[in-house]
Amino acid sequence: MAEDERSKEVQVFRDEFAAARVHILTLYTPLQAHMSRFAFVEREAGAMLVTCLQCPLRAPLSRGEPQPISAEVATKFIQALSAIKPETLDDYYAEGVHDGTTMIYERADSGGYHIVHILQPPNNSPYTQLINAWSAAFPGVRRVLR
Repeated sequence: MAEDERSKEVQVFRDEFAAARVHILTLYTPLQAHMSRFAFVEREAGAMLVTCLQCPLRAPLSRGEPQPISAEVATKFIQALSAIKPETLDDYYAEGVHDGTTMIYERADSGGYHIVHILQPPNNSPYTQLINAWSAAFPGVRRVLR
């Protein structure tokens, strides 16, 4: 799927949930017919996480189980992301690595769309900090990454 089509799909998802901003983490391992996806939705009505575990590869973003997220968890997660500034990151693929779990981070708000592909990030890098922010906030992400 072309990136501009994907950005439109993510913006439509954001609009459907009346969200100020959405953050999406997708975990995909080659040769598997599924992925795990977590969509954090920031909105006035309260934050939520739409989780789709072992999701079909072409499943719509709205597929999954929406769960309300407490204001405390949402605030900590947003603060962790703000410190990392993931919207400034480029794709990262470890040199010489050709397979493994690819982590895809997407962010959309009224100002636009940003996507980052990550494969085996170095320790203490902004990429690892990004994944750690998701793991710290959401137990489902931790379970999938084990």
